[in-house]
Amino acid sequence: MRITIIMAVLALAACEEPPRGMDNALSAQPAEHATMVDGTLGEMIAADEQFSSLSSAIAAASLGPTLAGDGPYTLFAPTNRAFAVYAPEQLQALLQPANQASLARMLSHHIVPGELLSGELIGRIERSEDGHVDLVTTRGTVLRVTMVDGHLVLGEEDGATATIVTMDLGANNGVIHVIDRLLPAPSAPPILPTDEDAPVDNQVAA
Repeated sequence: MRITIIMAVLALAACEEPPRGMDNALSAQPAEHATMVDGTLGEMIAADEQFSSLSSAIAAASLGPTLAGDGPYTLFAPTNRAFAVYAPEQLQALLQPANQASLARMLSHHIVPGELLSGELIGRIERSEDGHVDLVTTRGTVLRVTMVDGHLVLGEEDGATATIVTMDLGANNGVIHVIDRLLPAPSAPPILPTDEDAPVDNQVAA
């Protein structure tokens, strides 16, 4: 009888003990929003189809060397949907050499020196008396980051905002936070005439 009771206790203990290594496997699970890729910020953008418009804009603005450099940088990356504020012909016009300077200014407003992970941004906001943190971009402009309904939000002086929809995409020279809008909210660029649309000068020199 005593042997039977001991065997029953041992069997019960075996059922309650978790499989060996289970705790380590659970603790090793990365946060859903955190990934690390062995590549530069520019390479990550170029390899991801949701950033095809941004990749084209980076090339047209000659910012590729910046995002391939040592950094580190924090890139707030607008998706193709963010670029949809432009009609297709307007976007093509924006990518023309004549608009390179304005395009570079706009994109530089999305790049901040240093690697700022979401945890650091949230911590700085929580420690701030004003409930926000101001980041100086590579352009010299300011991005204001706040928490709204549990989401990190970038704000502009004119009231325009962009929400970070994916956080902490790590590269070997910085980090990417995916945003849902361009900042500042752009006005439509001028449509550049093509060679076929250019007026023909019919005047004959005297």
